[in-house]
Amino acid sequence: MQIGIGISPMLGSSGGCGVFTQQLDDTDDDGHDVDGTWSNVGITGFNYDMLGFNPYVGATTEIVAAFSFSTGGAIPQGATIDSAILTVYITLESGSPNFDLGCQDIDAAAQPGAGNLPTGWAITSEAETVNTTPGTGLATVDITSSVQEVVDRTLWDEGRINVMSKNNAGTVGNNNWCVADVGHASPAVQLVITWSP
Repeated sequence: MQIGIGISPMLGSSGGCGVFTQQLDDTDDDGHDVDGTWSNVGITGFNYDMLGFNPYVGATTEIVAAFSFSTGGAIPQGATIDSAILTVYITLESGSPNFDLGCQDIDAAAQPGAGNLPTGWAITSEAETVNTTPGTGLATVDITSSVQEVVDRTLWDEGRINVMSKNNAGTVGNNNWCVADVGHASPAVQLVITWSP
């Protein structure tokens, strides 16, 4: 399924019933896994994460990026997700990106790291395929269906939603988005979810 990519401004922080907004500000909440090695400081120290790169220089497997959002019970299990928009700042794009972007398919998501590598995560079946090149700057990805799949899990603990990238088979090479992570001069990744009971 191809999705629409839009360029839009970052939204301001908001909260309350029906709206969850979080822009990552903790370096432990974003990063990437290359061949079983976790890094939360960006590729080669440049403060960005690559989505859809396979393989990285010297690596034998794909890079899997992860973005972890602490919902803290703000969204109840079984709620209807009206929209879930992920906003990223593309610092560089290369080749012909072709990767899936979705949520970790799990009841109780935990912060990614060396002991919780995203290469071992399952991605939701409703993950969105990204295969567009919108250029650098702010871009939005609609992951509503993927978030809904997590919230619908009977035992979802309402504590955290992990968003992950997964390279599509057959797209080996430098075909990716580089997106600003925490610590970059450009805005870090943001998720805005609106929901109803």
